[in-house]
Amino acid sequence: MGLKNTVCGFLICFFYFSQAQSQIAPQKSAALNRDSELVRVRLYTSGPVLEFEGQGLKIQNLENPFQPVAIPRQTKTVVRALYKDQKWFWAVKWPDRTTEVLIPGKYLVLQGEALRSGTKSLPEKILLSPEKNKVDVVGIVALRDYLVGVLKKEMPLGWPMETLKAQAVAARSYALAVMKERAKNIYHLESTILDQVYEAIHYDSAHASVLKALQAVDETKGEVLQDPKQRILKAFFHADCGGKTVNSQEVWSGGVQVGTALDQSCPNTPKARWTYVLPKSELEKKLKLGSIADLDYQRSPESGRVAKVRVLLKNGGSRLLAANEFRGLIGYEQIKSTWFRTTNSGSDLVFSGKGFGHGVGLCQWGSRALGQKGLSYKAILQHYYPLAALN
Repeated sequence: MGLKNTVCGFLICFFYFSQAQSQIAPQKSAALNRDSELVRVRLYTSGPVLEFEGQGLKIQNLENPFQPVAIPRQTKTVVRALYKDQKWFWAVKWPDRTTEVLIPGKYLVLQGEALRSGTKSLPEKILLSPEKNKVDVVGIVALRDYLVGVLKKEMPLGWPMETLKAQAVAARSYALAVMKERAKNIYHLESTILDQVYEAIHYDSAHASVLKALQAVDETKGEVLQDPKQRILKAFFHADCGGKTVNSQEVWSGGVQVGTALDQSCPNTPKARWTYVLPKSELEKKLKLGSIADLDYQRSPESGRVAKVRVLLKNGGSRLLAANEFRGLIGYEQIKSTWFRTTNSGSDLVFSGKGFGHGVGLCQWGSRALGQKGLSYKAILQHYYPLAALN
């Protein structure tokens, strides 16, 4: 079965076997809407042996999406991915059995309430996708529930409601744009900073603050940002712009021009200024380019941020890196933004900068300040995406 057909069959399977949402969540309209679309998000990558725990576990072979494998209701199960004679199999075992059940097929679907793997909370539906000696664990969630999980991880839920609503619209827009880009992939989104940080929500055991995230999602139900060509905008956001946002072209040499914003409050936030000391020997280990003589920065004339980093080597050669690529190699938590300078301190390089994140789109700390001033979520979005339209 081709990848596209496999994924489509998987979605059909879950339409038939989906269960009701938690009692605190309002009933969804029968009409199709954006927030009921299914999102496939890679939760993590594991070794070939996995253990799951939940209530009323069901296991299905994806190649036969309408025929769930007959396994009794159990609280725990262990699955192993096996590759034999150029075919994939899954060995499934549960506590009261001494033998495993062997299930053919590359993809395995698990469904159960309060589903967990160790300490990790998982969505009620997951897909296991093996590759060599690793297994991708992919969550299948309605966009509405996905957004609640994103808000919980991306923004403090004690922040102003209008700020949370602006974040919900930005996250929804980003997710839908990426879902379209990666429609044929096994998963649409990463659950990390590579896309949007996400954590599965079990409503019946969630903290009361999660209701605030749910409110922000529901009060902006289906709303998205559109670019000047009326396409859903891939609405980037970040923690702290340092005082001014930038266009996506400056960071990734592509993307859609939606304007920039000035944020007078950001230079005074907790993450406004940062310093990172890196031994030069560690720099060479991280970049893996050989002995480094110096770093030369090319800056954007508009923002003053580093746009390119030329690594000058002692052998006379050099390597040009995009600034965000350089950040990724050193560590996004260490080089917090591209708005930085370096100084030599003996055998160390001292990076000093401001802001946190790539600087494109909504600034989370800035949006907090705007929310505290009483601006609506629509006004906050207009501030950060001035050339985009809210639909």
